[in-house]
Amino acid sequence: PTEMKDEAVAGFGIEEFQNVKELKAYCRMGLEENAQYNYEQNLMMSVLSGLVENSTFGELPEELLLQYEEDIKADLTSNAAMYGVDGATFVNYAYGADYDTFVTENAQYSTKMILAAQALAEKEGLLLKEEELNQRLEQLALDNGWESLDQLLSRFDKEELRESLMYEDVADLLLESAQVTQQ
Repeated sequence: PTEMKDEAVAGFGIEEFQNVKELKAYCRMGLEENAQYNYEQNLMMSVLSGLVENSTFGELPEELLLQYEEDIKADLTSNAAMYGVDGATFVNYAYGADYDTFVTENAQYSTKMILAAQALAEKEGLLLKEEELNQRLEQLALDNGWESLDQLLSRFDKEELRESLMYEDVADLLLESAQVTQQ
């Protein structure tokens, strides 16, 4: 294999690195940040899954189930289109599952997750009031390179962002008492 030279790296015209050493450091930093993000997301999903598994549910609200079914179908259709197949083929190939069963089970699980998270958030006073939400979203916009909160909200639904922050807050609360083990 040919070894990369500093001149070739400088020729990329990217400010973050100008030589092989800087390129390697840049790549390593990106990989570490990605690994940390994935770890945090997996940890959050684990504690939220534990919340669902340890919760008792009555009849699930039909309207919420239907909304999640539609959202899941839209995501599957979008993902399937990238491979030039329909949703059923994609689900069978990617998950080894029947399309309708997959949609129904995931909609039920998503419904349970939001209900359990909302119940805990309400109990613990974690539901964001409008002013708190706007402050958190302004910080989120700044942290992610958006020019303003308005620009962020032109791309993302405010209520979906509220929900996402609630999940983070509930997961953080659960992690305070969780015992995390490495596998």
